[in-house]
This record gives sequence, C-alpha cells and structure tokens, in this order.
Amino acid sequence: MCMACAKASARANRADFKALSRRLLQQIQAHYPIEMAAKMLLRPLDLPAGVSHALQGPLSHATRWMLR
Repeated sequence: MCMACAKASARANRADFKALSRRLLQQIQAHYPIEMAAKMLLRPLDLPAGVSHALQGPLSHATRWMLR
C-alpha cells in the first residue's frame, strides 16, 4: 500500500471513530444517570454527609468531562 493511501485510510478510520464516539456519547448522556452514579460511588466511602454532598457536584462534573 502506498504511503498516501495509508494516510487516507487512517483519516477515514479516525473520522469513523469520531462519528461512533459522538453517537455513543449521546446515548450515554441520555441514559446514564451521572449524579446517581456519583452518589453510588461515594456511598461505600462512608463520608460525613456534608463532605459527600460537597463532592457530588465536582465528581459529576468530572465524569461528564471524561465522557465528552
């Protein structure tokens, strides 16, 4: 395979991957309860209620950022 063909193929694969990633992200954002997941993650840590509540917002925000 020539070098130009390999580069074109890589760009096409990258574009396909980005399109798939966008579709998956839309589905995850529509159906995955991020706030509930954050609460479920913090529950076993048995933190004081105020600390747990204070961490839920930043944890939810970080999760949304990672899933984008």
